Amino acid sequence: MKGCYDDGIAFPNSMFSVLAMGIETLIGVAVLFLIGIIIIMITKALLFFLPAVVISGLVYFITGNEIYAALSFVAIAVLSLIKK
Repeated sequence: MKGCYDDGIAFPNSMFSVLAMGIETLIGVAVLFLIGIIIIMITKALLFFLPAVVISGLVYFITGNEIYAALSFVAIAVLSLIKK
């Protein structure tokens, strides 16, 4: 029989192996949950800076000057922070 000695007495650790399998599952779910939270935070940050990136890109293509593009990025990002 699986999990038994020759004399038919069950392993005392068989209960712990089932518990350990449950703990591994919980740890796996927690890791996946944390990865999901990180992905959501990165997506929110990208969406937050999207208007600043688009406008600074337009400023760069119109003027060709990186300083103007950087200043427009900072200005739009600060306005977005103040708006929230």
